[in-house]
Amino acid sequence: MLFLGKKVLGNFWEKLGIETGEGIPVRYETKRLKSSIRLALMTVIAALPMTVFAAADEPEVYDLEEVEVVGEHMAAASGESEQPSVYAGGQIARTSHLGVLGERDFMDVPFNVTTFNKDMMENKQATSVVDIITNDASVSDQTLSGASQAWYIRGFKSQQQDVQFNGLYGVAPRFYAGVEGLERVELLKGPGALLGGMAPNGSVGGVINFIPKRAEGNKTSVTLAYGNKHQFSQHIDTSFRS
Repeated sequence: MLFLGKKVLGNFWEKLGIETGEGIPVRYETKRLKSSIRLALMTVIAALPMTVFAAADEPEVYDLEEVEVVGEHMAAASGESEQPSVYAGGQIARTSHLGVLGERDFMDVPFNVTTFNKDMMENKQATSVVDIITNDASVSDQTLSGASQAWYIRGFKSQQQDVQFNGLYGVAPRFYAGVEGLERVELLKGPGALLGGMAPNGSVGGVINFIPKRAEGNKTSVTLAYGNKHQFSQHIDTSFRS
């Protein structure tokens, strides 16, 4: 076994902080050196996770610039109602409310639908929904009394109870229905259960849908009318937007 001089080994181990005696074997000193290195490495490794966790616990802070969002309803700002585009002649609207499909142009759907707008009602001086829908060749009036209205659509009978209001059944008047509060009257010819549900009375000839009026700014109008058998009537329509 090789032995080194006391002076050489003493200076080496002294720098490492290890006390040695005379004639200590190199192999023995090497083992002690490895043990010291392992101990130092374990101490360093044990301290590393504490440093990482301490850094992870500190939340990241960001300074965001102030953002201001302003919304404005175009119809309310201009004082004009959101009217759908009209077909040639100005009395038939191009768009209709088709249940789950929403607002659609009548040229983009595989259904036969006609939408009469308020200009048609005013020009015809309509007093009931029958005065409007009978302008379509597939509809005929079958009203038997003044309290309830009925009609045929494509040869199938339908009544006031099967009329939708904004796409919903059971909301429109069940008997006589005027047109003073309506913006449009939509006529969908043919079964429409897949679009808006089944009609309460099971009508299959078609569906009538009432679209209520919308305020057109601050506006007031008065209408006077004179009919058969000396019948006078007057209408006042007032609307405003806050």
